[in-house]
Amino acid sequence: MKNLFRLIKYALERRALFVATVVVMVASVVPDALVPRLAGNAVDEALSPGQGQLLFVVGQIVAAGVARGILDYFALYMGEKTGRITEYRLRGDFFDKLQSLNFGFYDSQKTGDLMSRATVDVEVVSRFITFGVLHLAAGATLYTLPIVLMLVIEWRLGLFVLVCFVLIGALGIRLAFRLFRAYRQATRDVGAMNAAAHESLTGIRTVKLLGAGDYEASRFRERASAVASSFIVADLLYVTRDTVMLLLFAGVTAGVLLYGGWQVQQGQMTPGVLASFVLYVVMLGKSIGSLERQVQLCSRAAASAERVFEVLDTQNPLTVPEEAPDISPKGRVTFDSVSFEYSSDVPALYDVSFELQPGQTAAIVGSAGSGKTTLAHLLPRFYDATAGRVLIDGVDVRDVRLESLRRSVGIVMQDVFAFSATVRDNIAYGVDGASMDDIAAAAKVAQLHEFIEGLPDGYETWVGERGVTLSGGQRQRLAIARTLLMDAPILVLDDSTSSVDAATEAQIHRAMESVIEGRTSFVIAHRLSTVRGADLVLVMDEGRLVERGTHEELMRLGGVYRRIHDLQLGPAEEMRGLVR
Repeated sequence: MKNLFRLIKYALERRALFVATVVVMVASVVPDALVPRLAGNAVDEALSPGQGQLLFVVGQIVAAGVARGILDYFALYMGEKTGRITEYRLRGDFFDKLQSLNFGFYDSQKTGDLMSRATVDVEVVSRFITFGVLHLAAGATLYTLPIVLMLVIEWRLGLFVLVCFVLIGALGIRLAFRLFRAYRQATRDVGAMNAAAHESLTGIRTVKLLGAGDYEASRFRERASAVASSFIVADLLYVTRDTVMLLLFAGVTAGVLLYGGWQVQQGQMTPGVLASFVLYVVMLGKSIGSLERQVQLCSRAAASAERVFEVLDTQNPLTVPEEAPDISPKGRVTFDSVSFEYSSDVPALYDVSFELQPGQTAAIVGSAGSGKTTLAHLLPRFYDATAGRVLIDGVDVRDVRLESLRRSVGIVMQDVFAFSATVRDNIAYGVDGASMDDIAAAAKVAQLHEFIEGLPDGYETWVGERGVTLSGGQRQRLAIARTLLMDAPILVLDDSTSSVDAATEAQIHRAMESVIEGRTSFVIAHRLSTVRGADLVLVMDEGRLVERGTHEELMRLGGVYRRIHDLQLGPAEEMRGLVR
């Protein structure tokens, strides 16, 4: 329940609107509560000989209906507005939180499930504010006011109705807790289903390539079946509760008719009073039915709110001091006894130490899984070292503003992401106010300008979702251009030429020489042909820095680097000798 109160706090941030909406909604049900009594008066007037007041009473009923209609109009509009504003704020905070969390959070999450939380669960929460909290206030008024009026009109019969409906309400609350558990499971199943759908659609080309369409369809149907089963269980509870309530309402109505009819026969109650009581019981039945639907909505909202606040309450391990300064580095990078592990049983780096001076280039080599990319990810704080320090110009990266740190470190990742936007927008992404000349200059350095000029709309050509209209090499060159446009003093190139042909790779390397000059650069490479000119070669093996030095020094050492070199380049050199 604490999550529901947290949702109400969101709505209360627009306190004036929220309070005004509650007041209007409560006021809108007052005329309804008066109608049964006025109808009873009309019955008594109709049965009286003179019927002198009948027209006046009917006019009161019509006036109550008009008042209810006008108040309903404002109440519905204001309720929707309050709910949508709360939804907007909650969804905005949710997305802001996702942007602030580090890579470690996403390592354990499924994108489809997060999307389900941001859309389906937030929508349910919005409905709770509109039809739960606000209508609950109106429903509670429409539930209590008739009982008060019945106690005033005929206290014995009113007391009987009060006791009956208190017991019915207690039963409804008990069933509400069971509904909450059922809907919590259903929302989790919806998240799992959306995650499966997102994963399948994201990898649709791989699915088609491997002929796994039937498997993916079966997997999705399994998730969808779980969703259907969960909601069937929840709906069964809901229908069972409704049926029980209807039977109980019928019993209360029968009791009122029996006692009230006997009172009328004895002359102790007028027919109009009995009619008023019957109408009040019907009204209470509808009111409690509405309250139950709102309780059902509260149950769903509580389950959805739990999933939303689970993300909002996630503690970001990337803490930054409140008065952390910006950084404008010259480019001296130091790894001081750095160790890192993704989880308690998956160590990735062990006691890595080295220093790179401003303007130098370090090549990081090693087999797959040796820790090369992990090492680079610690520099812009995608993760934090679990031991040791990463320093830039002698300052711990944990002591500076995260935004300025990441503006100072340009990275071209191995897995390049292109947005569904124009080529120009993709290159300029993250760089405010980039001119067309700057964009074109970066594309030229990345050997992409001529390709772009050959497109139907040049730099305004639209790139398909995830860059599907570009080849792997073109996406990598686009990422290089995007990083160069940042003009960061520190560059990290994570195997950034792995998807280009040898000729293009040579062109990129020649062009990059002028860009790397004066910048501190890290080149993560699987092909040793790209690292010969590096000032420092760092050789990683199973998370440890096992060798360091220049290409020539490591070749003379005859260790791990020499073995990797001979495996990669030895056969090619032998083949060239045979050709000669």
